[in-house]
Amino acid sequence: MPSAEHPETKHLAPKQRLDIGSSYEAGPFFSLWHSTQSASAISRNNWFLKRLNAHLEKHLSDGSLTVGCLLRIIGMSRTCLHRKLDALTGMSTTEYIRYFRLRRAVELMEEHPEQNMFEIAISVGFNNQSYFTKKFKEVFGCCPREYRDLKPEGASCETYVLNMEHTS
Repeated sequence: MPSAEHPETKHLAPKQRLDIGSSYEAGPFFSLWHSTQSASAISRNNWFLKRLNAHLEKHLSDGSLTVGCLLRIIGMSRTCLHRKLDALTGMSTTEYIRYFRLRRAVELMEEHPEQNMFEIAISVGFNNQSYFTKKFKEVFGCCPREYRDLKPEGASCETYVLNMEHTS
């Protein structure tokens, strides 16, 4: 199996390698791997990510969800989960959980623009608004309020992030 540091993805940050919010096939990462993996491997990876995302969505508001809890829920060892996620996304398990929560926060901001940031942070499992803002800024390059105010309507999260990085 090819490593996560495929020559065409080496320059991409982990947040750009996989579009967690959409189906696995539609993500930019899929097209790079498609030619090097068999259909059954892609199918298994797709199933794995969908299953993992379903568990994360189910426990999204639980701020105490840790890697250990996730391991018990999905029935994998820490090493296996870490290697699988690293190969598919370039992220550690903790980074993946955090990114999944942040992506869901972006979706909630788009679905409920009237909702305040603290409510959104709590609903996606961040118990501390300053920590939520700090991690959001690390991933998206701006604080959540700026993101909501500046992001063009209808633009996807990845498109907006890529445009922000190229203009910076």
